[in-house]
Amino acid sequence: AIDIHLIMTKKVLLVVFLTLVCSSCYIRTGWSTVAGYGTDVNWEIETYPVESGIGDGYGPNKMLVYSDTCGLLAAFNGDETSFYVTSNCGKNWKRRGSVGNLLCRSIAKSKDRFYGCFLSTDPNNGGVIMMSNDVGKTWETILDNTNGIFRFDVQDDGTLVALLTLDEGYAILCSVDGGQNWMTSPSSVTRSIVTFGQLSFLGDGVIYSSKDKVVVMNPASFVTDTIHSSKGLMSDVVSGEDVIGIWEGHRANYYRLIGKHAGLVSSIWDIRRPFRNYIPAEIYQYGDVVYTKIIPLTYKARTSLLMSVDRARTWSVINVESDFEKELDAVGPSASDWPMAGYKDKMLSYCVGYKDGKRQDFIKVIRPK
Repeated sequence: AIDIHLIMTKKVLLVVFLTLVCSSCYIRTGWSTVAGYGTDVNWEIETYPVESGIGDGYGPNKMLVYSDTCGLLAAFNGDETSFYVTSNCGKNWKRRGSVGNLLCRSIAKSKDRFYGCFLSTDPNNGGVIMMSNDVGKTWETILDNTNGIFRFDVQDDGTLVALLTLDEGYAILCSVDGGQNWMTSPSSVTRSIVTFGQLSFLGDGVIYSSKDKVVVMNPASFVTDTIHSSKGLMSDVVSGEDVIGIWEGHRANYYRLIGKHAGLVSSIWDIRRPFRNYIPAEIYQYGDVVYTKIIPLTYKARTSLLMSVDRARTWSVINVESDFEKELDAVGPSASDWPMAGYKDKMLSYCVGYKDGKRQDFIKVIRPK
């Protein structure tokens, strides 16, 4: 005889299980089990005002933390980019130098040298990579390309890499002597490169997307190894110490590099809107702690900041509004969109708000509990 009660019980359990799974907007797959998105609260926020900052005429653009207390901030006002330094975690800033009417796309540090990738406000002048030996007071051009520079990164040993456009196509340029001499990649390396993707160091190699695969390239020999392949187009590859974020098939997929292969650990997407794209914009990683920014590719999309304490297996969405911000009349566009930089134990963001018609700059610190 058939136990009707047992069959009905199994059906009810199946319906309950499917309901629980589908009620979550996001699903993570990979090494971890299927679970809800942003269910754990394991972070805390500290906010304090900037006592002396960059002034009302400037907007914060890019920030680099380079010691336990010091930082370098690029600020832009439409006419020039100026650099400011802090020695007390952002409470006070002093103007250091300027690069004129160049917009800072990124800044990085290698030992005592600082590097920046800058774009001209004149679309006919392309971009440059510059170097500073005095913490942003003066800058020297080490690479100039009239067609523009897409991406740039520097390794701790001073090895530089840049993705740019040449008259005959795209190229990756590498320098192993701090920018004094540059080597151009062969066409076989850049023939299928996704130019609107990212380019960054992962360990001793350079990681980037090449249509249906992600490769790591030796910057001295231009020899490449494929660490991940897919049937679809992959782009916007960002990397931390061993965690990689890839915009892949509408999803922000996160992989962990083990040896020469990348294994999927989590995937961020919207089950209600399966064709909406989620792009991993940045990664800051310090061991098991990983911060990432996600950009939904939609009209008036707002950046989300996520944190993981288990090397990207599970994520918590950080509610960036603090009690300090609630007392302000406005904070715009969004605190998660302001420039951020990572310490070993926390993230720091330079934000701008307004109270009674007056501007109030403030620092937001995010750390695991």
